[in-house]
This record gives sequence, C-alpha cells and structure tokens, in this order.
Amino acid sequence: MQNKIDVFTNFVDASLVQIVYTKVDKSSKGFDETYLEDKYEVVSCSAEKLIINYERGVNVPCNKDIYNLKVIAKVVRDAKDNIDLSKVVNEEFIVNNIDDILCIAFNFVSSLISNITGAFGSIPIVTPPALLKQAKKKTERKK
Repeated sequence: MQNKIDVFTNFVDASLVQIVYTKVDKSSKGFDETYLEDKYEVVSCSAEKLIINYERGVNVPCNKDIYNLKVIAKVVRDAKDNIDLSKVVNEEFIVNNIDDILCIAFNFVSSLISNITGAFGSIPIVTPPALLKQAKKKTERKK
C-alpha cells in the first residue's frame, strides 16, 4: 500500500462551499466562548480525483453577543498519471497525509475567517493555517 503523498499532481483546487454565521445562545449547555473546531469529510474518491470538504468553526465575540462562524471549503486533488486513487486512498492514507492534502484549504479558510471577523474595524480572529490536532475525522466514502 502506498502511503506517500506523491500520488497527486501539484494542482490543488480549493473553493468556497458555504459560510454560516449564527448567533450563539450563551446559556446553552456546553457553551464555550473559545470554540474552535476543524472537520473534514471525504466526499468522493474515484480513480482520477479525491474530493474532501473541510470545515472550520470559530466563536466570534461581537459587542455583547457571540456568533459562530463556519467556513466550508471543497478541495479537489487530481491523481498523477497511471495512479488509481480509488485503490490507494483509504482511511489510513487520509489520516497520514491530511495536512498535505488540505494544505491550500487551511490558508484559504484561515484568511477568510480573518477577513470576515476583521470587517468594519473589528479585531480579526486569526486561526492557524493548519489542521487542529483534535480535528474530527470523517473518512467514510459517500457513494
């Protein structure tokens, strides 16, 4: 089994899927003002392409309220010639190479969060352009 990132071309396509901005009820059970979470999910994996959705959520203070901001990006990685990704990519491969697979998305999403939270003179929230170690992994393939 191949566990190296060299199965992909250098081309990485990261695009915005959705931005969700909602007010948080501070009295709700489990409320955490410093909430920051990463999630990723394999959307599909064919012989030629791997598609993963990457989501980062963060709580944002605004005046006396707290809002939750979620940014979701889609990352598409193409296979190198003569590589069948459907035979190479499995849960172990994803876990071992997730930083390399999603590298562009980390920068893209981190930058978006900073721009959104820093709008209109607010102090921007700068999140790390890397996967958080406690990221929720959902690596089951959707058919």
